[in-house]
Amino acid sequence: MRLLLIVLLLICHAQAQVILYQNNDYNGWSASFSAGDFPLSALTAAGGVNNAGSSITVPKGWTVTLYDSDAQAGSSVTLTADSANLGTLSFDNKTTSLRVIAPTAGTAVASGNWSSPATWGGALPGPEQDVIIPQGITVMLDTTTEVGSILVLGVLRAAPVNMALTCDSLVVTGTTALFEVGTEATRFQNALTITLKGLPSEADSMMGAKVIGSMNGGILHIHGPDRVNWTQLNATATKNAKSITLKDPVDWRVGEEIVIASTDFDAHQAETRVITNVSLDQRTISFTQGLQWMHYGALQNYNNSTRSFTLDERAEVGLLTHSIKIQGDAESETSGFGGHMMAMMCNCGPKPGKGWIQGVELYRMGQKGIVGRYPWHWHNVGDATGEYIKGSSIHHSFNRVVVVHNTNNALIEDTVGYDHIGHGYFIEDGSETGNTF
Repeated sequence: MRLLLIVLLLICHAQAQVILYQNNDYNGWSASFSAGDFPLSALTAAGGVNNAGSSITVPKGWTVTLYDSDAQAGSSVTLTADSANLGTLSFDNKTTSLRVIAPTAGTAVASGNWSSPATWGGALPGPEQDVIIPQGITVMLDTTTEVGSILVLGVLRAAPVNMALTCDSLVVTGTTALFEVGTEATRFQNALTITLKGLPSEADSMMGAKVIGSMNGGILHIHGPDRVNWTQLNATATKNAKSITLKDPVDWRVGEEIVIASTDFDAHQAETRVITNVSLDQRTISFTQGLQWMHYGALQNYNNSTRSFTLDERAEVGLLTHSIKIQGDAESETSGFGGHMMAMMCNCGPKPGKGWIQGVELYRMGQKGIVGRYPWHWHNVGDATGEYIKGSSIHHSFNRVVVVHNTNNALIEDTVGYDHIGHGYFIEDGSETGNTF
């Protein structure tokens, strides 16, 4: 009996197919599809008709993307469940080609914790295994894990625990798709490190490789704690000094890394140090290695008999360490092919991706010499009112710091950039308006 049950299960899985119907409510002609890419010629060979199809059945765990042009091109809609009326998705009588993905061990089949085998139908995804979180499913990331690529069509949410995620890429696409690490109202208070390890050969035509990105209405919400992200010196720090005095009290901690800006004509006199002690008044920071350079820290007062004014050239001091860290892998150091993040408008749907980033450390990000691959990038988003990157740090970047391209009304605030190739904060076309730096 047990053998018979296993055989029946295997037969049912093998026979499962996506079925496209002519009319609403699964009526009229039908065309069945197993896993694979189906251009127009294959669609008609299966019994379908070009620019037709009004309802569809999708087996549990399967993913189908419908396209309005041949060869999986043009506008698209992705489904992970049945639809009795494709008109509700603005895709009635539009299908010209399609892509069908069968479930694998890396496809979530139920909402639940990442660490639960039931979420994945019996086995957790392993290293290099690609993961899909279908529409309508919410997975709670609650454990340290390593996988291949992650495609979020539903919701991937970080649980409030210390953990690390290593993956090739993490792409959030679709109007109900969300990757959430805390919220603006309830910040993520734990330690999370995300390491991107994708290869250039794994790049797709839209977002490339080694990316965390949103498109087609997908949303990124990553919110770490509020910190004092930068201040200035309150006294000149001499060469060989092992402590600095700050203008403002800070909440910085022993073991965290800071950067002290150059006050010379040579920008390379900026220096990083790891904190070894913080004074009781939180304004004196100590470290083991003495400073290599002098950093100016005094106000300069002037008057010309009619008015007085003050020139402030005190060195800025910025916090580099944050409890949420997104980084390229160690291989990034030799290749210059780091991770990158973006919210973009694509040709796969009518809405751009969106992004809200705060309290995050971006390290070994950007891809050297590759246009469009930056630590954080709004790409052709249009109106980004309300979106922001703030209270963060971006350092050791192989390609710029923050890029705003054909996007208006974004906020870039209190974000420390250090040790980057190329211009740091970059408006690409020059026609962008309403962005606040």
